Amino acid sequence: PLECLVTGLHVKIPLSMDTYRRLQTSHGSTHWILPFPRTVHDDPTDKHAAQTFASVSYSITDKDKGIVQVQRNFSLRDITNGTFHRAMAERDPVFEDLEYVRQFYYEDDPVLNVHTPWERPPIQSIYVIYGTGRDVRHRYAYSERSTGSWNLDTLYTETPDPMTCNKTGDGTVSYYSLSFGHTWLGKDGASVKITQAPQAPYFSRQDIVQTEAKRLRYAEYENNQQCKHAPHLAASQETQEMQKHYNSGFLGDLWSSEPDEPKINFFEHSEPTEFGTEYTSVWEFDSIQHREMLSEPAFLRELKFELHVVFDGKAHTDKGFRPPSHDADCYWNYRQARCEFSEYCQYDYKFGDVTLDQSCRVKMPVRLLPHNSVLLSTNQGTCTFEKVLGPYKGQCVENENHNN
Repeated sequence: PLECLVTGLHVKIPLSMDTYRRLQTSHGSTHWILPFPRTVHDDPTDKHAAQTFASVSYSITDKDKGIVQVQRNFSLRDITNGTFHRAMAERDPVFEDLEYVRQFYYEDDPVLNVHTPWERPPIQSIYVIYGTGRDVRHRYAYSERSTGSWNLDTLYTETPDPMTCNKTGDGTVSYYSLSFGHTWLGKDGASVKITQAPQAPYFSRQDIVQTEAKRLRYAEYENNQQCKHAPHLAASQETQEMQKHYNSGFLGDLWSSEPDEPKINFFEHSEPTEFGTEYTSVWEFDSIQHREMLSEPAFLRELKFELHVVFDGKAHTDKGFRPPSHDADCYWNYRQARCEFSEYCQYDYKFGDVTLDQSCRVKMPVRLLPHNSVLLSTNQGTCTFEKVLGPYKGQCVENENHNN
């Protein structure tokens, strides 16, 4: 968003940069997605908030020295508190309007003011899900082309932090911002359950690493316990044998898996309250872009398993085991002349199957049971109170005889 406001830079939009800039600066919501520090007030321990985020250079005429080149550096705090807007307004009239919007609709607003970050909403279950490991634009250097017109000279990517396993963002949002979701995992010093699992379609308990760690602040944990096993997490012998059979075809080398496959990092915390137990989860997916998350098979798989327990009024499903759950997960092992994963898959020919792989299907007991939806009553005289779990707990349900 900062690029759009300063230079009018856009991606594959058939508009000139100046036109797109005027359009972008007219949007009142632009300030909401500008970067801002995660610490509410000036915190000397937050080195990221004090780092230079944007540099601006321009020329001025001095009576004694003539033309002088001026360079000004601005941090995240300068962008949030208006220092950047007011300084830019001296050279660019567009920022006069932007400063008015920032002051009136954000800083003076008790809800939208970024200096009052939102606390965890008082609901039962919250999931913060994002990708990591992608380069993110994180620092800019601008120079004045003419009055009110700027060029982007240099672009810097996010600098990894060793305290957070050298992780970077999802290609759009920096990890510095994404990791703010960790603050909802209880108060500083709370115990958090950390699970590292493969993104493979199926895995066994030997393929995961689980530990309990004390969260110090933000995404920093005691003794960096969330980092210790990440670079060296290897598949179990059982899974390696499965992969060996899967890659044993004539062209197996063409699609054999990498030795260090991407992982999913689950951070889970539960806390009892007077209204019940609150569950908070942060899911970090390695090497997944911001716009690809909703179509990522690993995310859809974990979402399916999580929803299955949510319908039972629970949360935080067991992450220790993911058997083949779809017919596409089963395939024919030509070396042993049977369907692979015989405990979960079986040969089940159906009309139209062309290959043996198509005839390998998941055994019926492995399939997830369908969720029986609950019909809420609209007539108080024809309903009874029954044991209902999940979001309908304690509500009136239609009498089964009445529905018939």
